[in-house]
Formats: sequence, structure tokens, C-alpha cells
Amino acid sequence: MSETEADIPVRIRTQEPSVQGANRTYAGEVRLGRTGECEVQVESGVVSRVHARVVFEEGRWWVVDADSTNGTYLDGEKVDRVPLPAEAEVQLGENGPTFRLEVPEEAGDMENAADTAVQPPEDSTREAPDLQKSSSELNTQPEAADPAQEYDPPDGSVTQYVQRYFRDEDRSEGEHTRLLRRAYQRVREKERRQFVWVVAGTLALCVVLGGYALVQHLRNERIEGQAQEVFAGMKEQDVLITKLKRRIEQSEDASLQKQLAALEQKQQEQREFYDGFVKELGVYRELSRKEREIYEVARIFGESEFGVPSGFVRRVRETIENYWKGAQGRPRLVSALQRAEENGYTKFIAQTMRDHSLPPEFFYLALQESGFDANAVGPRTRWGIAKGMWQFIPSTAQEYGLRVGPRKDERVVDLQDERHDFKKSTRAAARYLQDIYSTKAQASGLLVIASYNWGERRVTDKLEHLPKGIPDRALEGIPEDPDKRNYWRFLNEYDDRMPAETKDYVLKVFSAAVIGRNPELFGFEFENPLREHLAASSASGADAQGASRTQNELYTTLSRIAGP
Repeated sequence: MSETEADIPVRIRTQEPSVQGANRTYAGEVRLGRTGECEVQVESGVVSRVHARVVFEEGRWWVVDADSTNGTYLDGEKVDRVPLPAEAEVQLGENGPTFRLEVPEEAGDMENAADTAVQPPEDSTREAPDLQKSSSELNTQPEAADPAQEYDPPDGSVTQYVQRYFRDEDRSEGEHTRLLRRAYQRVREKERRQFVWVVAGTLALCVVLGGYALVQHLRNERIEGQAQEVFAGMKEQDVLITKLKRRIEQSEDASLQKQLAALEQKQQEQREFYDGFVKELGVYRELSRKEREIYEVARIFGESEFGVPSGFVRRVRETIENYWKGAQGRPRLVSALQRAEENGYTKFIAQTMRDHSLPPEFFYLALQESGFDANAVGPRTRWGIAKGMWQFIPSTAQEYGLRVGPRKDERVVDLQDERHDFKKSTRAAARYLQDIYSTKAQASGLLVIASYNWGERRVTDKLEHLPKGIPDRALEGIPEDPDKRNYWRFLNEYDDRMPAETKDYVLKVFSAAVIGRNPELFGFEFENPLREHLAASSASGADAQGASRTQNELYTTLSRIAGP
């Protein structure tokens, strides 16, 4: 900590009950949140694990939101990072606990009273030696007196007694003073020995706890590594199952059904085993309800809970708050879902996706493309005019078996164009998504969504017609296997290869799926449109129970894998 930090402390006050660490002055970084790692610990359901930080940087104090679920507010305004004024009210969550933060203009302002030592007053009773005394009187020396008897502190202050008995070592001392000093030394020696034992015991306990924590950390790392391997195996099974279903659909070979059943059984066992890992490591234990929904949707779209970046979670929450709950997004979402339900689109889309081994949540891709409008007509592009609920361009529609109408080059609804046929275009969309899912995306649902927006020529080997400005080899250099081909890796290592429009597209589809799982939690009044289909699509990482093994058997196996 710098001297500047020490000279300008910050005072944190609150009247909230069950708050630890408040009503104190701090000279270094202060974390406010729900867990024990925070200097100010708040027991509240709206407060995140580490909700906000108060840090001293660039010569002043700042209030920083730590990617909290419900936001941090300074004097009623939601903030991410702002300088702290001399006095301000900070609230954790819109209706959460409040704190009063004070920064003095001078360091001394924070002290309630100065602790100054009391100096012994001049002894007015002591007079100068009588110069008129006889020489015999001057030569006569009295016996040494005990300072305790000859000195009576005027005000009885502790400071004066300390100065008299324990600091004036060069003064002559009487028996009373000597006994006091010896008694004091014995007490100090005893306290010193006790202190040494306490320190030694504390250090020993820290060593034991630190060693245990290290062992647990290494064990958890091994378990997480095993979990990632199992998850990669699940995605491999997803790819194989999707390809096999495609072959069965094309050839109608009944002998392939046995292979399919065996693969699906193996995949179910892997899923149960992976759920054991997730539960053992407590992935969902410290998450808020909204964070839990985000993690579960990521799992459904083929991304492991162990790799979900905090930045992605934050952007999903921002998309929900700023777009889907905003003036433009809310009516669009509500009216589109109502249209899908009234026209029977919801059930058919969900069932068609499941028939092609895809998550029913791809339902929300049609929401983003057209708002479930079968007669939608897109703008004119260099590849033609996109039409229908799934917004197929002419070449892709023909590739997946749809008849393109004679008015394909006009921005009008063409009843002879099968892109406007809801059922036929939905089946074609499922096959299209299935192909991407089982090849370049390697069972990553989020990469499939990105590819759908970006265009199939960005994710297949037909790259000669890429638009200007987009890299010719969008996925070049990324290993083509499920463990490496995931959306998080793409964002972290190849962020510049994906247009900002596509990233926003993925966030809107994904966040709509999150809202759909629990609309009431996010402030919407409609019910989950996929409630009858969601449970069958994928077991939740937090709730799934193993059918072929008991939970105790899973934990025993996990412990054996992880070792001591």
C-alpha cells in the first residue's frame, strides 16, 4: 500500500443488519459481497459473491462493480466504475443493502478524537533550594525515599504512573517501585510466552489448513480435467449421433437403428457421469438464480459449465436488460412468441429439432430471424433475397430441397416459393443446422448460431464467395474436434474473425433462450414456450440424477479418479 493510500482512508458505514466489516475505516482495497473472502460481508439474496470493490487508484478512490448480477448503484445511478466523491450512498442491487462511503479532504478528518499523551504538569510544590540554609544543613543527606511515596500524580492519569514507575530507569528507586517493576516484568514474560504459543499454534493451523486447501485444489483440478474429458466425449457422441441420424434419414436403412440406440445409450451414461462431476465440484452452488439459468442454457447448447467466461455471463445479462426488456425488444419478444403459439409453430419447431438431435432451443433462432413470420422477406443482397421464417437465400434453399419461386428476385411474398411453407422450411432449417452441428461446429450450438448468421460459406469449405473484409479461412487453425472447437475458444483466440453483428446475434438468440426458461425471473408474464420440450432436450447440470448409477457410486468413482 502506498503512503497516499494510507493518508486518504475511506469510511464505510451502514445500518443494515447482519453485515460484517462495515462501520470501519479502510486504507486499502475493500470488497463487498456475500462470501467470506470479502472485507464487508453482506447476507442478502440480491448480493453477488463478490458484488463490488472500493479501490484506490490514480490518487483517488473508485467504486467498481465486480460483474454483479443485480448491479451497483452510486447515489441511485447504476455504475460500472466511477470515482468516489467525498460522500456518497452505494447500493448493492436495485433494492439491495445500502452503504454510506465517506472520503475526507484531509486524513485527520476521519479521526473522532486525537489520542494525545498527557504530560505531567510542572510540580509547583517544589521550590528552589533555600540559599540561606547553613552549610551543615546542606551537607546532611536524607535517606533515599521511595518515589511512590514522595510522588503523588496530580490527576492520577495512567500516563503519569507509567512515566513514573516504568520509564524513568535512571532514577533511584525504592522497594515499592522495585516490587512493582518485577511484578510487571513477570506478567509481561508470561504474556510473551502465551503469545509465542498462540502464534506458533496459529502458524501450525495455517500450515495444516493451507496444505489441506492445496490438496483440495489439486484434487478439484484433476476432477475438472476428467470432467472436461467426459464432456468432450459427450460432444463426440453428439456428432456421431447427428451424422448417423442424417444417414438413416437419407437411406432409411433399418440396420443403422441398432447402432443409433447403442450410441444414445453410451451418451446417456456419459451425461450421468458428467453430472456427477458438476455436482461434486459444486458448480451451481454459488451462482445466483439468473446465473444458473445462463449456465444451464450454455450446457444445452453444447458448452461446458467449466468454461463459461464471466464476461459472456455479463454480456448476456446486459442484452436481457438493455434489449429484451427495453422499449424495442420486449414487445418484439412477446408478440413473436404469441404468434408462434397461436399458429402452432412452437410445438412443430421443437419436435423437428429434437428429431434431428438438436436442442429445441434453436426455436429462438427463428425468433431472431423473422419473429416467426412465415411471410417475411429480407433485403436484397449479393446472394439474393432471403425469404420465409428461416430467411433462406435462394441457393441454400435449393441445396436443402426447397423449391424457389419464380419471383425469387422480387421483394414480395411468392406463394409458389416453399421458403414460405412453414413446415417444409422448418425441416430444411433443421437439416441445415444439423449439417453445421455435425461438421465444422463440432456439436457447439453457439457456433451453429454464429454460422447461421454469418452464412454457411463461412463454415464450410466453399469459401470462394466470402464477402470482402471477412477472413477467407474463418476456422483455419482451430483443431477440428469437439474439445477444441467451442464458442469460448473462438471468442478468446479468434475474436477478430467474427463480425460484431454476429456476436450480437448470438447474444440475442442465447439470451432469449435464457428468458424463455424462466420468464417470471426476468420480469416477463408469459410462460416458458418450450416447457413441454425442454426437460427432454438435456438434463440440467444442477438437477440431473444418474439412472444407471447411484449418486454415491458416482462420488466413489470420482474420488478414485482424482486420488488423495
